[in-house]
Amino acid sequence: MANTRVVSNLPYSDVDERCRLDLYLPSGPASSVLVWFHGGGLTEGDKKVGEPLGRMLARHGIASVMANYRLNPHAKFPAYLLDAANAVVWMSRHATEHGLDPKKIFIGGISAGAYLAAMLALDERYLRAEGLDPAVLRGCIILSAQVATHFKVREEKGLPTAGVVSDEAAPMYYVRKDTMPLLLMVAQDDIPNRLEENQLFLTALKNTGNTRVAFKLIPGRTHNTLDTQVSEPGDPVGEAMVEFLAQSSGSFDKLRMTESQ
Repeated sequence: MANTRVVSNLPYSDVDERCRLDLYLPSGPASSVLVWFHGGGLTEGDKKVGEPLGRMLARHGIASVMANYRLNPHAKFPAYLLDAANAVVWMSRHATEHGLDPKKIFIGGISAGAYLAAMLALDERYLRAEGLDPAVLRGCIILSAQVATHFKVREEKGLPTAGVVSDEAAPMYYVRKDTMPLLLMVAQDDIPNRLEENQLFLTALKNTGNTRVAFKLIPGRTHNTLDTQVSEPGDPVGEAMVEFLAQSSGSFDKLRMTESQ
């Protein structure tokens, strides 16, 4: 589309050929930039699936980064997370080169990508290790993430893949009051236990006194269709994302979030 400029396959790390990202830039000034990670269970997926999202955000004056990362079995935890951190740091360091504001960066993802984004948001060690203060990030969009330890990471560790495990590889392990703003979204007919897991995460965060977390249940959608209509006018996922990316205080005063079933 004419109102979107795409810069493809920029290397953000020399660790692996998959460490590449695509930039989707609006025709005019960008109000913010979202660094986004694809899903695929940490075993598959590609940044190209984020193209509809990138173009939709560009139409709203929002820039985005669609980033690949290493995958199992060629990589193991925390390689995926290190790649995600490096992609965010790259964007922070190169934002001005592309006309973007390094102080207006958000992160997010869907499914396995949302797990990675949530880990970066909650466990600040990964970004700090690369020289980035997580406090400069404006917020995190968590779209149907495993917020307990990811099943593939549990498999790598030799832990049970059934049930819920929350160890140092789980966003839920790091719940606290002073997180960056968080937007959780889950499909009404999502993967079994995904809704309950995210509700537990939401409750645990709020029990710390955290007022910077919001939740939205998306009716009539499954895990696989949660983001497939994001570029369509009136799509609740796309609308919630644009609203979230338009705010920066974390108060959610302008967000029409729902916490009901």
